[in-house]
This record gives sequence, structure tokens and C-alpha cells, in this order.
Amino acid sequence: ECTSCAAGTFFHKQAEADSNGSCSGNSCNVNEYQIDSTEVCVAACDSSCTEGCSGRATTDCTSCAAGTFFHKQAEADSNGSCSGSSCDGNEYQVGSTEVCVVCDSSCTEGCSGSTNADCTSCAAGTFFHKQAEADSNGSCSGNSCNVNEYQIDSTEVCVAACDSSCTEGCSGSTTTDCTSCAAGTFFHKQAEADSTGSCSGSSCNENEYQVGSAEVCVVCDSSCTEGCSGSTNADCTSCAAGTFFHKQTEADSTGSCSGTSCNGTEYQVGSTEVCVVCDSSCTEGCS
Repeated sequence: ECTSCAAGTFFHKQAEADSNGSCSGNSCNVNEYQIDSTEVCVAACDSSCTEGCSGRATTDCTSCAAGTFFHKQAEADSNGSCSGSSCDGNEYQVGSTEVCVVCDSSCTEGCSGSTNADCTSCAAGTFFHKQAEADSNGSCSGNSCNVNEYQIDSTEVCVAACDSSCTEGCSGSTTTDCTSCAAGTFFHKQAEADSTGSCSGSSCNENEYQVGSAEVCVVCDSSCTEGCSGSTNADCTSCAAGTFFHKQTEADSTGSCSGTSCNGTEYQVGSTEVCVVCDSSCTEGCS
């Protein structure tokens, strides 16, 4: 057996520690690996590396036989292991090739790519954060949604699709799904008990009333087209032209809006469209 070879001829050994081998050719065979940049080849590829290797470990395969999947740590890696006919649960398949790459460590339940935003699901107890409800990919972290996300029903899925006006949180993707507003921006709701609304401006609209001194506005009763101080039809502060304003006393600032004349138990204030309730003793009318 040869103990060394002429320059330009490769020395083929069974193991790196061997001192003897054969001399032939100017490259290593498919079942051998080259030691660094020397002209020495070692026939010690793992038995799973049938198409070549760069070392003796099962993860030193350089390619795999057709039908056997090539498992790598990163897409750019030239080495990996050869096994099976599909990717593992913590790997993704590169296109339609027989190449599998390990998911980001946060994607414990599967992924479609290499980043932490390519998870396809998350472990129980860990929230799945997506950019849109229809997305199949997202990231896995924490046990609650972030401030710019909303939770889908009672699932562990969060969607970062709050409207841009909902800077303090939301329950859905529309402008009326804000759950609170930034300081200085008014929160507009349909009813005081509502937990959601829209965020805009620094005052209430004409058809809304302000809740105390809070930056919260609530829509007036539909009959109070010109403003109100509360939620009922008796909280109107004025009425549209042609509609009479019905008050309990002349000094009252609120009342209801209806009709084109005063009722039988009311009197008209001058020639205005304002009606005031008669004294209780005037059951048939008053002036």
C-alpha cells in the first residue's frame, strides 16, 4: 500500500489516521471527503451520505440520493443530513425541492421560511401574531396581544391590523374598533356603555355630547339633530328649524324635539318654536 503520492495525484485512505492508502486521479471519489485543501481523500462518509460528504458525521452530507430529503440548518449551508421523504415538524421545504431547512427557534410548531415571522402555528399558551386575519404565517411570542393588535375572539391569535387612528388598541380592523385614544384625541362612541369607538379631533361633534370632563363623546338620540347634553330624547339642546323644542321650564337648556306645534298642556314662548309645559293645575292648556 502507498504511504504517499506524487504531487497532483490524490492519496485515498480509509480513515484520516491511516498512514497507508492508494494513489489515483486528481479528485476524491463520491464516497470520500477531501481533508481541507490537501490532496488527501478519506473514504469515511457516513453510510447515509451516499452522494458525497465533507466529513464523517451524519450532518456532513453534501447531497442526497433522489427521493431522500436533504436536511440543513440554513439554506446557504452546503452540508446537511439525508433521511426520509419529507421535512420534519420544525423544518420548512425549500420550494418544491427535496431540501428542508430548520425553522427559527421560536417556531416550535412549524414554519414556511427561516425568519421568526414565518411560523405557521404556535405552541399552546403562546400567542400567534399575524399581520392580517387571512395570513397563514406569523410570529410566536408572549401570552397576550400587543397594543397595536386585536385578539380574534377567545383564541390565542393576534392581528396587527388596528386602524392607524387606533393608536392605543383596538378590537378589530375598522376605524370604529378603537378601544381607547391617545391623550388629547376624543373617543367617539355610540353609547356610553360601548367599549369601542373611533378616535379623532379635540372636541365632540354636533350630534354628540361630552361625558363629563372626559375626552369621550357619545352620539345623541336621533331626534336631537342640533346637539344634546345626554343620551335620551329629552336631552336635546336645540332643534332643527321647523321642529318645535319642548321644555319643562323656560330656563331649561334641554328638552325634546318633535312636531310643528305645542301640545295641549304646553304654551308657546312668543313666536318662537319653543314650547314649555303648563303648570300642573292647567290641565286644559295655558298661555
